[in-house]
Amino acid sequence: MNVFIGILTLAVSAWMTGCSVTNAERIVDIAPSATPAVHGETTPVLVELFTSEGCSNCPPADKVLTILQNNRLNPTADVITLGFHVDYWDSSSWKDHFSSAEFTRRQEAYASHFGLDSAYTPQMVVDGTTQLVGSQRGRGYG
Repeated sequence: MNVFIGILTLAVSAWMTGCSVTNAERIVDIAPSATPAVHGETTPVLVELFTSEGCSNCPPADKVLTILQNNRLNPTADVITLGFHVDYWDSSSWKDHFSSAEFTRRQEAYASHFGLDSAYTPQMVVDGTTQLVGSQRGRGYG
């Protein structure tokens, strides 16, 4: 888990400074969309997690989102976290009570934006510019 948090922290930091972050597994390419923070100021960075109670790979990603919410991992970033429970895991016999078709539509718009074949969980989207696989420790590229 610490490896993934480090990667996500690095991704947020790189986004803020306009750098590109890569590793041997192409963890993530950052495309900055805003001016980096001025010394002493913080820049808001939105981290969205698309998840479901029916997804067996989602609990580790849910934990990462909680860590990002509760800890200031980058002193220049004001990380804002949002969790969206999608409804495509629901069935006639079981329903995620937090799920919403609206959240699924939001994620499908991101899938289209990123040129993905389909939406998946757990998916993290950083500031609308980068998407990561929320449960793959040390990988994070989806």
